[in-house]
Amino acid sequence: MESIGVLMACPMNTYLEQELERRFNLFKFWTVSDKTQFLKAQQNNIRAVVGNATAGADAELIDALPKLEIVSSFSVGLDKVDMAKCKEKGVRVTNTPDVLTDDVADLAIGLMLAVLRRLCESDRYVRSGKWKKGDYKLTTKLASNCHILVVACPLTEETRHIINREVIDALGPKGVLINIGRGPHVDERELVSALVEGRLGGAGLDVFENEPHVPEELFGLENVVLMPHVGSGTVETRKTMADLVLGNLEAHFLNKPLLTPVKNSRSTSSSSSYGPLRTKESFSMIITTSSELWHATAVKCKEKGIQVTNTPDVLTDDVADAAIGLMLAVLRRLRISGRSVGIIGLGRIGMAVAKRAEAFGCFISYRSGAEIPNTKYKGALVDESELVSALLEEGLAGAGLDVFEHEPQVPEELFGLENVVLLPHAASGTEETRKATADIVIENLEACFLNKPLLTPVLWHFEDKEQFINTHKDSIQAVVGSAAAGADAELIESLPKLEIVATCSVGLDKIDLARCKEKGIRVANTPDVLTDDVADLAIGLILAVLRRICESDRYVRSGEWKKGEFKLTTKFTGKSVGILGMGRIGTAIAKRAEAFDCIIGYNSRTEKPNLNYKYYPNLIDLASNCQILVVACSLTEETQHIVNRQVINALGPKGVLINIGRGLLVDEHELVSALLQGRLGGAGLDVFEHEPDVPEELIGLENVVLLPHVASATVETRKAMADLVVGNLQAHFGKKPLLTPVKIGVLLTTPMSNYLEQELAARFTLFKLWTQSCKNKFFQENSSAIRAVVGDTKCGADAELIDSLPTLEIVASYSVGLDKIDLDKCKDKGVRVTNTPDVLTDDVADLAVGLVLAVLRRVCEFDEFVKSGKWKNGHFELGSKFSGKSVGIVGLGRIGTAIAKRVEAFGCPISYHSRSEKSHANYKYYTNIIDLASNCQILIVACSLTEETHHIVNRKVIDALGPSGILINIGRGAHIDEPELVSALLEGRLAGAGLDVYENEPEVPEQMLGLNNVVLLPHVGSDTEETSKAMADLVIENLVAHFSNKPLLTPIS
Repeated sequence: MESIGVLMACPMNTYLEQELERRFNLFKFWTVSDKTQFLKAQQNNIRAVVGNATAGADAELIDALPKLEIVSSFSVGLDKVDMAKCKEKGVRVTNTPDVLTDDVADLAIGLMLAVLRRLCESDRYVRSGKWKKGDYKLTTKLASNCHILVVACPLTEETRHIINREVIDALGPKGVLINIGRGPHVDERELVSALVEGRLGGAGLDVFENEPHVPEELFGLENVVLMPHVGSGTVETRKTMADLVLGNLEAHFLNKPLLTPVKNSRSTSSSSSYGPLRTKESFSMIITTSSELWHATAVKCKEKGIQVTNTPDVLTDDVADAAIGLMLAVLRRLRISGRSVGIIGLGRIGMAVAKRAEAFGCFISYRSGAEIPNTKYKGALVDESELVSALLEEGLAGAGLDVFEHEPQVPEELFGLENVVLLPHAASGTEETRKATADIVIENLEACFLNKPLLTPVLWHFEDKEQFINTHKDSIQAVVGSAAAGADAELIESLPKLEIVATCSVGLDKIDLARCKEKGIRVANTPDVLTDDVADLAIGLILAVLRRICESDRYVRSGEWKKGEFKLTTKFTGKSVGILGMGRIGTAIAKRAEAFDCIIGYNSRTEKPNLNYKYYPNLIDLASNCQILVVACSLTEETQHIVNRQVINALGPKGVLINIGRGLLVDEHELVSALLQGRLGGAGLDVFEHEPDVPEELIGLENVVLLPHVASATVETRKAMADLVVGNLQAHFGKKPLLTPVKIGVLLTTPMSNYLEQELAARFTLFKLWTQSCKNKFFQENSSAIRAVVGDTKCGADAELIDSLPTLEIVASYSVGLDKIDLDKCKDKGVRVTNTPDVLTDDVADLAVGLVLAVLRRVCEFDEFVKSGKWKNGHFELGSKFSGKSVGIVGLGRIGTAIAKRVEAFGCPISYHSRSEKSHANYKYYTNIIDLASNCQILIVACSLTEETHHIVNRKVIDALGPSGILINIGRGAHIDEPELVSALLEGRLAGAGLDVYENEPEVPEQMLGLNNVVLLPHVGSDTEETSKAMADLVIENLVAHFSNKPLLTPIS
């Protein structure tokens, strides 16, 4: 068939181009300067045309080729093919259905996560060095009513500008718009106006009206993620599509049935603006590589009798994934779990989006041409405005846009908006809870602590912290900490009256549990509250790494899209995901991952009998049998560096490591090394060993997404955590009903919640340790007054603190991890310890997924690419698809499980490494983290930070993950050997990383700041309002239980 002339309409795929040249006489239309003269000379030689979603076959081109027999579309859509003209001319048409479904669905999820959880903004925040100056801010008052509208319908005359001002206004200032369909679906000018004026909360866009032109107004908007039309832009999908195009051409010329024929029963809207050609009587068939036909004047094809094919089904999963990613990207630090999602067009992609959104506990409704039978979703609304109005009572909060009306032109008003995520058409390539919690905390504390008056010292009013401790040590009876700061031995020892440490987190790594036990101090945390947040983030990290969401975002913002197509990404759907730590968060991750058809395995201390996932007693085995490893276990001495070089090597060069546990769970040095050397495919990291210090080598890596420990950093979760902290304090000091409640001393080790602090200060003697310049003096003066310490992941209760508090009874950790608490000292002192498991699971899991999507789909890079105006100058490199990627999770605990759940929604095979196999999990379990890394493409670190998990992700693990692997860390920075991670990223041994945590926070390795394959977040995995409140509630409830001589809600043995 070498003599058969085939006209390739535009650059599409190197593999396709090479195969066409090898099998046919290939003409490259885009290289021709005088197209009219060229067609006149070659009109009798060209018998086939290969087009795509950008350039197909309009009436002029078809008429110019009298010998044309077939048009093969390198896409699902047929909007670039004149179907009527093909029918008139008897030209056959094929497309590439089914192939790109996963890619687009993956990117959809990635865009949602990127917008909702502000992946791109967080990544820039870390890279810019701003993290060192302060914590990343939570979003304000956008949480409970922030909903998402996903555009996934075909483009026809009826659906052009279906998203108009009326629909946008109905969605409102708390809503998010995700477009992974076509740019003209949205009235771009109205979208820009709404975003600039605050009438819309955010957007995630993979398509634009005049691609590659993107409205410049969008470039400066932080609430927009821009992708360069890469919904199906993954290596796997593009090759499959190319094979399908070649198969259709060969079938046609061998007189065999077409593989994917397109029937000429459609008459979509026409277009006469594509091509300078004059009509020729020539074509017999058109093949378009898109799912729609509107650009190709379908009426002409029908008129001429020309057959047309497209590529339906292929990109369904990819677009759906992208839609979810945009949702998360727009909502940023807000949780996606539990929101109502309206979908316009419940076709293949719409159903795929719905499936994934369900994994996040979202409520689904839809609008389609007719009511869809056999579906449980609410649908068949009269119009889009009615749909949105039915979903929302208030306005639009944000938008995630992957498509625009005049791509690559993007409305300039969007560029400066923080609630918009703008992607360069790459779909196929909470405060209320915190306040409510704090209210409960304070009311409970009042009831319990009015036995005697307090001196009312305020810790941050003292420059000398030692003096402050000395002054108030006899009045401080409780310490409130978090994942950053809990209660170490020194703090515990400096507070002789300390009775309880309440941590506003699940982890207890910031509390010296041994010292608490020694002192008889009780410890409480905030379990369950942040489970959803962390699990959401884990999935977001996976999608960000695989689909290169952040990189895509930068690509669009920088204007590179105009110079060329974005490089292909990797799909998530169907990947094997290993989860290390199948606790609450691990389980939540697993649930979400299931929605992506991922194969899930896990490693945990013991097998979970109630899980159907495959259990691997050895982490290396888990890593060897998964493509994505999610680290979601607790940090203990045993889990420190649990993800080491062996695990990373087991994960392999195509594996992706996701860490939403603790940084020390991963041997950071080995991780960096593996990424730089290409021994790991990529990483999504929310936690780091030395937070906020992030290995500099990671900053410049495109296959890494770095988040600043924000897995549970949603408004909703943080408020819930705060409520839980106060509840723990109430329980401790409320031994019995009090007639005249007395304020008692509670030591808060680090800033956690402003609302919580204000309420505590107004009603109790609150000591703020971080404000004391001389801690020794502080403890001398106040140690006897402190009976409880509340810490978190930044500052807990070490041995020194515990020893300084002679009356300390309990340390409550405002986190899940206990790595900031000296457990041995607590044990020696008899100090009780609690943490906040489950509370932040969803936040961290959400962020993990967002990081994956951001890294893989290059969301941040694409956003920057569009916003910088580079799209007009050329094409961009494709990202990697998320759907189907193997995910290894280090730590299949609560967060790890939550990540796995989310990853499953992307069809990813899931495996995990944990202390022991989880009997309740159906994921493959690897007893060895290297094996896990060797068998996954994405490794998510979500385990607890202990001595055993410190640098668990080391060079061996990173090398096992390999040059195609992605590492996500939403655990602790010390989980990963940061220098090795940086090294691996710089040397190409790791494809990418998404990081929310770092070894020396807020220090981030400078080498990472310039890496496009890295997404950096400022430790915001659980930083949502809902989770914060839930964690606070649990902290307080544990404290109340302790001082009431009742069983602790979440005791640490």
